Amino acid sequence: MALARLAGEHPLVLGLPRGGLPVAHEVALALGADLDLLDLDFSQTSDGDVVTVLRQAHTAYDASVRIPIEPPSVLPGHCTIPRGAVGVVVFAHGSGSSRHSPRNQAVARYLNEHGLGTLLLDLLTEGESADPRKVFDIELLAQRLLRARAWLVAAAFAAPGRRLLRCQYRRRRRPGRGRT
Repeated sequence: MALARLAGEHPLVLGLPRGGLPVAHEVALALGADLDLLDLDFSQTSDGDVVTVLRQAHTAYDASVRIPIEPPSVLPGHCTIPRGAVGVVVFAHGSGSSRHSPRNQAVARYLNEHGLGTLLLDLLTEGESADPRKVFDIELLAQRLLRARAWLVAAAFAAPGRRLLRCQYRRRRRPGRGRT
């Protein structure tokens, strides 16, 4: 018998419904093995489920994050790092928009699909975002952005060899206006 070599191995025989159970039963009896029924769901998988599974297979890390700032406050964000990411793009929101912006989430998904990690981040806490002094406090916002960068480095998402992509913001001058 071809299965005799397995008799001393204490195998577990899995039987499939739809005709496989009687054969699995005979094999288990011949080997003196345990038998278990493997009940599979053969219903159709939705396109959304397929996309989700493919995205998960492509992604090394995808989670809501909380970046510590002045205790006990944290900055809420969402970080997605695809496998083999070549860099991380930070979407930093000060006011008016947030990490929940559908447009920014769509851009982040596009970047993730093309090998870039993303961190969608609110630079102000909920309480601070209503305070106009905080919204226009460039030093505070810059410090928060530096903390986010330090968090990325500490989390090894921006480890040596993986570049943090730098974005620069320049205020555009209106035509016909010089510096003031």
